Amino acid sequence: MDKSQPAPHTKQLLLIGGGHSHLSVIKQLGMQPIAGLQVTVISKDIHTPYSGMVPGMIAGHYTHNDAHIDLRKLCEVSGISLIHDQVTGIDPEQQRVFCAQRPSLPYHWLSINIGSQPALKNISGAESTGTAVKPISTFISHWQTVLETCRINPQPRTIAIVGGGAASVEVALACQFQAQKELGVNS
Repeated sequence: MDKSQPAPHTKQLLLIGGGHSHLSVIKQLGMQPIAGLQVTVISKDIHTPYSGMVPGMIAGHYTHNDAHIDLRKLCEVSGISLIHDQVTGIDPEQQRVFCAQRPSLPYHWLSINIGSQPALKNISGAESTGTAVKPISTFISHWQTVLETCRINPQPRTIAIVGGGAASVEVALACQFQAQKELGVNS
């Protein structure tokens, strides 16, 4: 039997990404598996950030491990397969998903939950002067670079946060808190 094909009595559910919705599905299916359903998660990230904790991570209240979910461990305890790879294409007619490092995978049902990623290219000048908060790993890396630049060359700087929702306010306050703490500035 071709191992890339599911057994005839098995239906294959592929979950692309480790976003919040998929984390809930993984947990629920781990607690109440469905007979005849084989579930596989494909994710380029093994540690997925919990976005509600990002402001606290920016402010230095939480570590990377505190604010990230170990997708490998969650899948393992839930009895769900995990493939650490990047999806490069989907063929809905053939019901196949293509990955960068492995053969294509068949599916009966497919769900995509990779998190939001703002389209900076649609905003003139945003790519050259801004950094989106999502993907979170890219933002955190950039934020650490900003803090290091401020340590090396301490001078007044302006940081603008685009957005007016609660998350934007939390990110702005977290950035201010951490910058003042790192640079030894009293509020």
